[in-house]
Amino acid sequence: MHESIASFPSDTLYESSLISDASVATRTLLELPTILEPTSEDAVDALTPTCMFFDTAGCEFYERTEGDGEQKSLGEGSKSNENEAVVVCKWARKLVRISRPSVNPNLSIDSNGCSGT
Repeated sequence: MHESIASFPSDTLYESSLISDASVATRTLLELPTILEPTSEDAVDALTPTCMFFDTAGCEFYERTEGDGEQKSLGEGSKSNENEAVVVCKWARKLVRISRPSVNPNLSIDSNGCSGT
């Protein structure tokens, strides 16, 4: 696991004892051999960050809780947000487009969303 991703669980859960292996500690997706054009601006922008966040505040992306309308205590029920899923699927499609299509022949990401086996 990249050291910047591992640092939070290491510090929070393992008293800073979780150490990333040297072979992956600083590796990014850009370094994978499956990237078609690793020097392209699109690839560099998409694959250099080790973690990506999308700010959806103010976008009116509302969560749905399974069982809405039933009386439950705070925190109960499975939550979903279809609009946020669309954002993630668009990002996943971009990542797949940047890499060689033969990497996983069972993976398909269509215009209606994400799917795969």
